[in-house]
Amino acid sequence: MAKQIYKKPWFLFVIVVSLNAPLSQPKANDLNVLEIAQHALQSDFSSCTDLEFQGTCFWLVCKAFWCDVKPTPWIKHYTPDVVVSTYDQKGASPFKESNLFTKLLSSLLGSRANGGEMQSQHSNTRQKSKVTYRLADVYGSPAAWTLNSWLSEYYVACEPGSTVLQPYFVSSSNPLFWYSGMVESVTNLDEILIGNKYIGERRDGQRPEIIKTKPFWGHLYPRVGVVQGYDHYRSSAVIAARAIDSVISGRYDIVNTSLDGKKGSYYEPANKFETHTSTYGKFQMLSPYKESGCHILGDESYKDNSKIDGFSNRRSVNGDYAWHYWRRYKCCKKPSGGKFLYKVTW
Repeated sequence: MAKQIYKKPWFLFVIVVSLNAPLSQPKANDLNVLEIAQHALQSDFSSCTDLEFQGTCFWLVCKAFWCDVKPTPWIKHYTPDVVVSTYDQKGASPFKESNLFTKLLSSLLGSRANGGEMQSQHSNTRQKSKVTYRLADVYGSPAAWTLNSWLSEYYVACEPGSTVLQPYFVSSSNPLFWYSGMVESVTNLDEILIGNKYIGERRDGQRPEIIKTKPFWGHLYPRVGVVQGYDHYRSSAVIAARAIDSVISGRYDIVNTSLDGKKGSYYEPANKFETHTSTYGKFQMLSPYKESGCHILGDESYKDNSKIDGFSNRRSVNGDYAWHYWRRYKCCKKPSGGKFLYKVTW
């Protein structure tokens, strides 16, 4: 299992150092790797993992003098691949252990890698500022391997495509492009003009509205760290979606790494991100509020309609947030020495 978790040996060093490095003063909503790993097993199984048997794979398994055809189940489930954090101050992510790499990167870039600290140059009050600035990071979650270890006991696990504490997206690697959208405005001009990918209040699976009749939080494109709006909860949710899409879809202007796991005949990680449906992936808040269920951002079924602001219990005091992103996988277990023949799905 250790070889699976630490696919890249130098990450073992990063993890050991980060667990022992003196960081800034801990905050009330700070998360550590142990908390995050444990939370995967405390999550609502049907809402988050959502395990389904969807078919059968057939394998040719040959011994010394004969061959057999062996079936294994074709399964679908979701895995908490990564933690996405949005926050105001450089190197102060709620995901405590990720801050070491972010601080090292920021120190190499110099003082201009100030990220969300632009927010402190503006008032947080509604009267003076209606623009929210945030940094965003995406790091490999230890929970992916916690869940994988548990599911493997029942032979129904797809191997995660993430590596624990690997940085998949770090916005402070290029704050100029993160805030200006200079490259995004060119490379994704078509998405910006169409404008049908956005975060807003709706039901899971509800198609984007041309004329928006429900509360609108922000567009997915351009994928920048600025959102028009004074509510840092809703704005941070939009920025978190932009960071995840940067990992799944890729981008050219900011350091990012694709999740591991190439699509094949018997291993199919979702390689698409959609804002209106959980078909390919879903979110679960970790900080400041630990959710048990998983959903799309802005899912109106999670809104407390007894209050004027139905999301007040999810709003942080300091404006920092963290979510798990549960990515969908489909796979079948390869028997020892087996050669894939075909699969039947239903």
